[in-house]
Amino acid sequence: MESQGCPGSKTDVMAIDSPFACMIHTNHPIAYSAIARAVSQDQSVCKLVKPCLNASVPEIDGRSCVLILDTCSVSSWETLARKWQSDGKKTILRVSPDARDHGEELKMLYLGVAGIVTFDDNLDVSLPKALRGVAEGGLWIRRGVLNEYVKQTSLLLERFNAPDQPFTAREQQIVDFLRQGFSNRQIATAFSISERTVKFHVSNILNKSQISNRRQLQTTRRP
Repeated sequence: MESQGCPGSKTDVMAIDSPFACMIHTNHPIAYSAIARAVSQDQSVCKLVKPCLNASVPEIDGRSCVLILDTCSVSSWETLARKWQSDGKKTILRVSPDARDHGEELKMLYLGVAGIVTFDDNLDVSLPKALRGVAEGGLWIRRGVLNEYVKQTSLLLERFNAPDQPFTAREQQIVDFLRQGFSNRQIATAFSISERTVKFHVSNILNKSQISNRRQLQTTRRP
């Protein structure tokens, strides 16, 4: 599988100071067994594996938690991933090799997931490597998708840092809030304006920036 693991060649021998506790969310018992077996291949990264039964984000014995989410059997996987991301947790998505799509994987990255792996005969090899890469602060994703993600993010940075950026003063304020992940309601409360007005400003911001959704704003930061 063509993937990108970070930080690099040291990942095969480097020990993790604080092993992850892995939560697995799937509605298929066979999938759970396969994922749990694969995760257990590298106990220097993960020493505790448990099923995740709902959208709660637990702390287990002081360890950091990573969620391995089965998109093939969990229809609400995007909502659950958003919940974990909002609580500062890491998520690895399991996707079907038949349903793999370049554009969909980009959307998953914009959602904030840390890794994407396919459920195939190499899961016992690919998933432990993905988990190790994520544990060391990196991403695990196909190289072509990662390259496109970097390219799009660079274009966004150029647009936002252009001296002739056509945002109004209020739009620029809202851009700063959007980058931090604030909802329309939170922004409306902060500026004492209606949510309808916020939606109007957000629509103008997206049009001027030539991007399709607010998630992409959250992937960029001004230097």
